[in-house]
Amino acid sequence: MKKPIKIFFSLLTTVIMTFGVVTPTVSAQDTNWDEVLTQISEVNQEVVSMEGDGTINVSADQFIDAALNFDFRYNVEEAFAFELAGDVTGELVTTDAEGNPSTMPLDFAGQASIIDGIAYLFDGSSWTVEDVSAQEEQIAAEFDSMMAQIQEQSDTMSNPELTQKYFDLSETDSEYVMTLKQDINPDEFWTDVESRVDMEQIKQETIDQTIQQAEANGQEVTEEDRQTLEEQMDLSMEATKSVMFQLVDTMEFRYSKETYYLTHMLMDFSLDRANMEEIAADMGETTEGIPEDFSVAFSMEFNFANHGEVFDIVVPEGAPTFDEASSTEESATEGTESLEESTTEESVPAEETSEETTEVPAEESSVEETTEESSEAAE
Repeated sequence: MKKPIKIFFSLLTTVIMTFGVVTPTVSAQDTNWDEVLTQISEVNQEVVSMEGDGTINVSADQFIDAALNFDFRYNVEEAFAFELAGDVTGELVTTDAEGNPSTMPLDFAGQASIIDGIAYLFDGSSWTVEDVSAQEEQIAAEFDSMMAQIQEQSDTMSNPELTQKYFDLSETDSEYVMTLKQDINPDEFWTDVESRVDMEQIKQETIDQTIQQAEANGQEVTEEDRQTLEEQMDLSMEATKSVMFQLVDTMEFRYSKETYYLTHMLMDFSLDRANMEEIAADMGETTEGIPEDFSVAFSMEFNFANHGEVFDIVVPEGAPTFDEASSTEESATEGTESLEESTTEESVPAEETSEETTEVPAEESSVEETTEESSEAAE
């Protein structure tokens, strides 16, 4: 079951990357397109502080049914700071050696924060506190890159023709709304995309970013690894062309009329046995072992607010300070060393004491002294 799930998420990544090229910005019958697009272009030039929440649901028959809910906020205008709190609920289906299924509940809640170069991580039962000041610039840069990609996926001001052709555009009193059309011709879509966008460049940029992230994490990336990544990207893109519009059930973006920032994003995807067979053929995989009733559903929904504000992000309640955590760790280390020394003293000296006693026994010493005294008296 893990192989189809892996294939699905590989395709999902490619689909999202592709729609980063054609996702429309805004529209409505009475909207001044040039003005709106210009405003959005200016506003979204750089990543700004914001807060929000999100829900990610994944369901795969006979494998998993889970939901991730989270809240987040971060600062980038001044010193970088970030906080995230979330929980995972649901069920995971596992099988034993005989193939008998069993259900394992998923129930996890945790949080993570980065403040003044110190990371605070809570796994639901204990805290880990770590000094990441040396990597803070790298962390901030990677975070900015991730948020920039999210904004880029919802920003296609350079392709207004594609925007109007492939999305239904409307507006509410407070937002501009874009929804992917349901009657898209895949061949026509890809012809339009490839006539306006250098897909090879996008592929290479994606590969470069993947390699840079791996190297930043201390992983060595060889030329063979890069070749493998290119082959995987080629296969994923070909498979995506075949089934992309079968996978995407819903895709919607909303923008604030007041600030022109992205305020809401919704994506629903699904995959069944027929899709898997088509995808497997494109990617050189097999569908052996995949149930006839196989299906996967995946959804992401995000809300974004208060762009550009500076938030009061502080050390999480209940978390130890870095000094306290370090002191606790040092005490634990000293306690372990003391225990090891004590154990060594108790196990080894018994033989040493025995040897020393044997060398200078009290009784032998007394006998020798008595003998010496008797000899002197005799003389």
